[in-house]
Amino acid sequence: MLAGEHESTSSTNAYYVGGDSFALLSSHDTNCKAATLPSLQQRFKATVKDVQNENSIEYLDGKEKVPTAIVEATEFEEMCARDDKSFYVDEAMRRKECDCYSQFFTLATVYRFWKCTSRLPLDDLGLADASIPSLGRGKRDFWYPDSRVHLDQHLAIKMDPSMQPYGLNYGEGQACTFGDSVNLISLVEGRIPHESNEHVDYSSGISLQFTSTNFTAFRTYSELKLQIREEYGQEHEQLQAGSRDNIDPFVYDLHASIQLIEQFGQKLEHLVYLQATNETSTKSIEVVDWQSNSTASNSFEFSGSLDWCACQDLLKCPNGTVTNGEGATSIEECISTKDEVLHRISLLPPTVLSSTTSPPTLEGTVDDSPSLHLEPYDVAVLTIDQSMLPNNLTYGEHYRISVYDGCKPCPLRYQCSTETSSCLDPPVTKQYEHLNQCLKDNRKMVCLLADGTSEDVEKCQKILNETDASSRNQQVLIFSEPDIQTCLSRPYFCSHSEWNFLTFRRLCQDSLPNGKLSAIYDCADVHRWEVYSQWRDKLCCSSVPELRGIDSCDEVQSVCTSNPLIEDIIRDKLIGIFESDNDYVPPVARPLGQLLMSTTMQENIRHNNPLELFNTWQSPSETGNLQKPGHSQPWIQNDGCCECRSHPMPHFFHSSHIVSASGYPDDKHQPIQITISALETVDVSIAIELLHGRYYAEFNDYFGTMDKSSLRIHYPKRFADESIGGMWLSIVEKSTFDNLDLDLPLNLPFSTDNDIESRLLLDRPSNHSIGSPKFQSLGDVTVLSDTTMDPFHLVSHDSRWSHDFIALPYLPFLSNCDGYDSHISLSRLLEEHPDCQTVDRDKTVPTREYSFWGKNPISDACLGIILKCTYEEKVTETRSNLRWFEASPKSKLFYITRDPVSAQDFSPVSDNEKWGRTRALDSLRNSYDAIPVSVDKDLAGHRHAIPKHVELELKYYQVTKERKRFVEANLFFSDLCTTQAPRNFGGSHDILDMMNERGILPCDIDINGVIKSQSYNLEIHYYPLPWFDLLNRFEFNQGIYFVFYTLIALVICSIGGFVYGTNRILTKLRHPPRFMGMSLLQLISRPQLEGMRGAWSDKGKIDAKTEVHNSMCRLGSALVVLGFFTLYRTTQVLIPNKTGGSTPQGQSEGSLTSKRSHFLWISLVIEAILMCVWEFSYSETFKNNLFRFKVLFQMVQILLDLILSSIMGDRLLAAPLLVSIQMAEMLITCGAHNFVDFTLVFLLEVALNVFQRLLLYPLIKTITVLWPRWKILVSRAVNNRELTIEAKKQRELEFKSVNEEIELRTEGIEPLLDSLSIYSMEKTGGMLLPFMCLLLILLYRETEMASRYNINQHDLLYYCTFAFYMIPWMSIVDSLVLSSQELLYGWRMHDYLSFQRWRFENRANMWNLLSQKDDGVSRSLQNMDLLCFSSQYYFILTLISIGFGTNMLGLTICLRKRYNFLADPVFPLVVAIVILLSELIARMCILISNNKVDAICWNGIWRVAEGKGVMDDVIAAKLAIGEGRQEDLEEERHDLTALNSDSFRRKFIDKNRPWILQHLIQLVTPRSLQSTGPDNRPLVDYIRDVYSDLQTVGEGKRRPGDADVSSDDSSDDEFEMRRQWERTPLDGSRLLIAQIWLQKARKRRVFTSTISGIIDKRKDDHCHSCYQTCSYESLTVGLAWEGDYSTSAIDNLIHLFEDNYGPEECSPDLWKAFFRKHALFYTICNDCTKKTHKSSRVSALHKTMRPENVSSDEETDSQAEEDDAAMEMIIFDPATTEGTMLSRWLCAARDKLGDNTYPRGSVDSTHLYLEQLRRKSDRKARKKEFGEVDI
Repeated sequence: MLAGEHESTSSTNAYYVGGDSFALLSSHDTNCKAATLPSLQQRFKATVKDVQNENSIEYLDGKEKVPTAIVEATEFEEMCARDDKSFYVDEAMRRKECDCYSQFFTLATVYRFWKCTSRLPLDDLGLADASIPSLGRGKRDFWYPDSRVHLDQHLAIKMDPSMQPYGLNYGEGQACTFGDSVNLISLVEGRIPHESNEHVDYSSGISLQFTSTNFTAFRTYSELKLQIREEYGQEHEQLQAGSRDNIDPFVYDLHASIQLIEQFGQKLEHLVYLQATNETSTKSIEVVDWQSNSTASNSFEFSGSLDWCACQDLLKCPNGTVTNGEGATSIEECISTKDEVLHRISLLPPTVLSSTTSPPTLEGTVDDSPSLHLEPYDVAVLTIDQSMLPNNLTYGEHYRISVYDGCKPCPLRYQCSTETSSCLDPPVTKQYEHLNQCLKDNRKMVCLLADGTSEDVEKCQKILNETDASSRNQQVLIFSEPDIQTCLSRPYFCSHSEWNFLTFRRLCQDSLPNGKLSAIYDCADVHRWEVYSQWRDKLCCSSVPELRGIDSCDEVQSVCTSNPLIEDIIRDKLIGIFESDNDYVPPVARPLGQLLMSTTMQENIRHNNPLELFNTWQSPSETGNLQKPGHSQPWIQNDGCCECRSHPMPHFFHSSHIVSASGYPDDKHQPIQITISALETVDVSIAIELLHGRYYAEFNDYFGTMDKSSLRIHYPKRFADESIGGMWLSIVEKSTFDNLDLDLPLNLPFSTDNDIESRLLLDRPSNHSIGSPKFQSLGDVTVLSDTTMDPFHLVSHDSRWSHDFIALPYLPFLSNCDGYDSHISLSRLLEEHPDCQTVDRDKTVPTREYSFWGKNPISDACLGIILKCTYEEKVTETRSNLRWFEASPKSKLFYITRDPVSAQDFSPVSDNEKWGRTRALDSLRNSYDAIPVSVDKDLAGHRHAIPKHVELELKYYQVTKERKRFVEANLFFSDLCTTQAPRNFGGSHDILDMMNERGILPCDIDINGVIKSQSYNLEIHYYPLPWFDLLNRFEFNQGIYFVFYTLIALVICSIGGFVYGTNRILTKLRHPPRFMGMSLLQLISRPQLEGMRGAWSDKGKIDAKTEVHNSMCRLGSALVVLGFFTLYRTTQVLIPNKTGGSTPQGQSEGSLTSKRSHFLWISLVIEAILMCVWEFSYSETFKNNLFRFKVLFQMVQILLDLILSSIMGDRLLAAPLLVSIQMAEMLITCGAHNFVDFTLVFLLEVALNVFQRLLLYPLIKTITVLWPRWKILVSRAVNNRELTIEAKKQRELEFKSVNEEIELRTEGIEPLLDSLSIYSMEKTGGMLLPFMCLLLILLYRETEMASRYNINQHDLLYYCTFAFYMIPWMSIVDSLVLSSQELLYGWRMHDYLSFQRWRFENRANMWNLLSQKDDGVSRSLQNMDLLCFSSQYYFILTLISIGFGTNMLGLTICLRKRYNFLADPVFPLVVAIVILLSELIARMCILISNNKVDAICWNGIWRVAEGKGVMDDVIAAKLAIGEGRQEDLEEERHDLTALNSDSFRRKFIDKNRPWILQHLIQLVTPRSLQSTGPDNRPLVDYIRDVYSDLQTVGEGKRRPGDADVSSDDSSDDEFEMRRQWERTPLDGSRLLIAQIWLQKARKRRVFTSTISGIIDKRKDDHCHSCYQTCSYESLTVGLAWEGDYSTSAIDNLIHLFEDNYGPEECSPDLWKAFFRKHALFYTICNDCTKKTHKSSRVSALHKTMRPENVSSDEETDSQAEEDDAAMEMIIFDPATTEGTMLSRWLCAARDKLGDNTYPRGSVDSTHLYLEQLRRKSDRKARKKEFGEVDI
């Protein structure tokens, strides 16, 4: 123990010695004792040292105070006044500045040599100095009589005879043999390491390493002493002069040994010796026990003081350090320079290293340890246990860890310049010395045959074993030579070095003819002589001036002649030329090249410069060509070792935090883990390097045992087949940061120079248990430091990133996590985390595509593993850009590859590629192969807030047992807190209030208002998806989806079948139509699919980013222009000029333009509404309520249908708008969350469509039709006041008119047309959906529409396939729905569509809208009826809808890219180009479609059919091809028979005569009129006859077998007479009269047929004349005029209609409205009808008759019936059109009679004639009513 204050020098202290003993020591002695206490030597104390002088250390320059840590024993040692040389020697040994063991063995050798061979006395040393005085005697033995012992008495007296009386000490004399010992090695006992089993005989001399480069033999000790002192004196003078840094260590040790011998003599035997010990320590050495002849080693250590040991650097600063200015007084003032490595030990464990011994510390020692080979994706996890590291070793000051990539560092003690790739030390000569030393130490065995050729050593050894000893030496020679390749591969040179091909010289010796041997020479001289001979021969034959006059050339052989004068001249005058060209002196005579068979001579092991023994050649392939200046090729090229720099280490290794709890001066005294992630194929050297020479022993003792590290190499092995390899990669896109205004990730692989790391990444995980869970620390207590944050300025980078993308093998953004640090390797995280569950490959159960009810996959999973991470960002700092944890919902931060990427695709294959930026990886970008990692829509980040819990969800598809496919990744931010300080610490009130509204509270802070912790928990969820989820995410092949599509199709077909079956069972029709499924399916599908009929005959400089942006914008503008152009051109087709560009009848050019403009304007309004709907569909509100909005849109679509039909006034004009709405509405269903939701929405849409078409739409139509009646009824119920008789009558008339309008709209073909129009629009929209999906795929990046729906291109392809696949199935559903409508409403869908198809095929015009409209159809449906639901109809709908679609997509692109049309100077050019190209294409298409090309069998498009038009031809064709079902063939044959029957034809014509007359012109084309008719007359004449027949409704020519339908022969005669009428065409006034008459007749027929149904429905239950109630059959309804029943009321109403609207007005709708308003209906019974007819006949008797038309009273009824029909009195106004017509007719008739005189009878005769006609008419009427039923 230590007592008292050691500061007091006069005090006395009690010192406990042990047991019961104490000693009183002064303060001085107490301090000396305390300095040697082990407990104080192991304790450190931190102090601050003042810097008085300028510091020469760069990193300390400019500091006034320097912190340092000193040993507490040092304070006491400094107050100990005695010369403690032993302490300093011990320190020098510890820091490798002094090797006393080596000096001891040198001393023992020299001492034994002295005892054996010394013939001279010891030196007469002086008193104060152990040296020989220059004058007189030293008398040292006198002053120190016991200081030394002489060898023997004689030599003692010989030293100084005068000292003999004083009793000199002397020994026994010379001794040359020395005994063995096991426990002791002294100067005279025990074997020293250089002795072999046989003792050294010192009497014959010894050979010693005299200097570092010289090995010398000495015969006696005196000779050795003389040469050593001479050499030492010279080197000492050089040292004083500054030309040497130190004395050669071998010379110094030999000199010190001689000095000790001279100073102590034989007394050294008791002062210096080694004692065996059982413990290994820093002061012990292991020596082989030669006596036991075993390989066991014993440990020895010095048992005495080390004062005898001499160290020339004893009081010098340790290696690698300098003093802090001048005047340093202790070793603690020596500071490390940190630029010199003193010792280097590889940290790779013994399992990797080939040798487990610690490398030497000599200058020039290279790192021979093996490198760690890593392939891309490999992660080396190296754990270094420094828990038991000596306390005084501080990282960064005393040692460091270095990682070298692809190179070996400079040898020990090399100092490289920081500015250039050169050395500050050692010089080049020293570097060559190190190379030569390597050549000495590294040799390899070679074998030469007797002829000098090389042979394999094993073969040579075999030859030696097979031959006898006498002939061995004559056949082969085995010897060693320096291993030049090994040494040249080592980094001995600081700068770049190149070596030509080198070979070790071979020695030859020739046997001369005289029996003697030639001098030994280099065998390469044989080649040198050959080169010289060729040069000499060429010279001799080249007529050089020096050889003129001498016959020097043998012309035959072109060689020199044998004249000896020639050789003399060449050697004397011309040899210099050869030497300058070849750089050697040629041999004098030709050598024979006989190999010298001497191993010793060939090896020359003791050569001081082995590099000189090598010959240099031009190249390895031409070893016969010696080196020529300027012609040699480099064989080995080495970069300078100063170019091999240590890879920058993580920030943890550059920071040092004193851990107060442990007392360590840094935080590195714990297990440290380093991860090395290879980005390319690398060879890495990992070493720990000593920087301070004071800690040689501690450093080597701790790290030299090679058991302080654990290495584990991870490589991806669970993502793909082992034969392929690979892993998922993270792809970071530059566009992400530009679009989201996001800061770059702080863990991007940037190096210190702000460039991308080229080969590897280094990390220091804080929790080594994750990376090495089985690692066991040597220390009892493991100090785990917290995660070290990298300084923000080191990890933040400029947002202006120069790379478009980079693929990373780790997770970006997520950094500074325990166990992984800044780079979380995906494969290492998911495959090796201790909390992850891995399944053996044999037990892995993948998900099979067709295993619908299979088991859930069994595979790897990481469910809820938690990593503690720390934000490296300055979270409290407000930045202009967002940080990753502030990203908004659905932000895509980065991407992960779908399939594992092999290392070959990750690594560059050409010079213009870099890792992670290869072409293979570039092809994965912006495609299905890159899965986005998106922020959750609900749990997202906020500005000014940080999440304390981050969850990463990774889902994958286990494809096979070996291969995984990544599917989906999501980020969730929860437990948010705002980084704003509380209000009382100055936080922003506005931000705090905003955060408080969102439920985000401030983060926890300390008393200073600083956030306590920036840490957060990262939770990882990694698991395989089951079958259904994979199906929902389109992870299977197309085949399984076609099965799924088929199931959906069967479902929708079952819906249609259920609807049809229900209606078939519940139908009220007496004779329900048969199900015409396939036929109806063909009728409704063929026009949509064929598109065009008869087309082909059956016979036949800005930056790249701006450039891409501009191209996208201009593409959008081009689509907009194309869309508008398409709408404009299709509008011209949809609203055409009827004939030759003229407008329709009654319609002006201005009204036509107005109609088109109106259509275009409404189109733009609808397009704007749809664009708003599209933009709304991107929102989460829409996606979360998709089903509700789907139903809402369906209802709105019906409303828009009604509104557009009312606004447009034409159903055909509203149809393309409704198709576009349908298409856009179907397209937004892609906004469903997943594919299952999409299919459910599709099923909902199908169900809604079926419900709409069967019930909802007819119901709404019914409501709109009945609404006027309901309004009147409500008005009557509300207004009950008394009305006048006139008002009541007016109200009744109004109510009747409304009822008549309702009846008109609910009957006929209009409801059927409405239903088919809805079907056609839905069908067209469904057929266009795949086309729009395809456009979205092609314009994926431009529109960003699919990406906003979170659909990638791959998934969009599945949507497109689904839409296309559903088209035929939807046709089946449509067929069932149409059949259901037939049953539900009695609509003859099949018959109507068949008729429309026949009608279209037999149209008159190519474009059917130019044909005559059917006035019998409602005006709003006439154009739609005119197109017959043909391919032209679907063509125009499709074309306009595509125009809508392209226009909307173009506008979407412009909106996404924020493109301004007016700001782009190229926009006018885009408009011009698009319009010109589109117009050119349109005209080409028109030209092609309107012309025939017989050469290629091209018949044009939509050509009008010729030679068709007869329905029986259609039926016959169906029978011929077997069309229809077998059971229908008989019915169709009956139809054909009926069609061929004249009776059926007459009935058909009689019933449909008005329509036939109206449409006759449509059935005949101008071209057909030029052909020949059936009667071989011109077809035009035949048509006139047909027209006449139609007018008279006579029967045509009977066919054989027809029944006789009339017994009246006169009718046949009359018919024959009519057939004989003149067929000459009319002209002049007759033609005009006929045209006017025909127009009037047609008008009357049409008007009468139009209102016939209205009249029939007005029949009351009583007669308005007699007021009697009669049966329904006996009542007849007609019209009344002026209150009475009148048959001419219809004519009066037509005259009145023409007076109000003009004679040219022919609108059926207007006529119906007028008729309902003015017509009075009159119900009359049969009796009253007869009375009325009788009264009319009586009044007709007073009318004038023509004489020739008067018949006698005796005429029978039969004869009267044969008369012409009665002619009523015609009273007309000559000023009217009718009057003009009849006047002209009368004049024409008179002209035809031949004179102007016309017999005018009396009035009575006229009346009589009229009465006769009346009677005949009445007879015919009675006969028709009671005797014959009219057809």
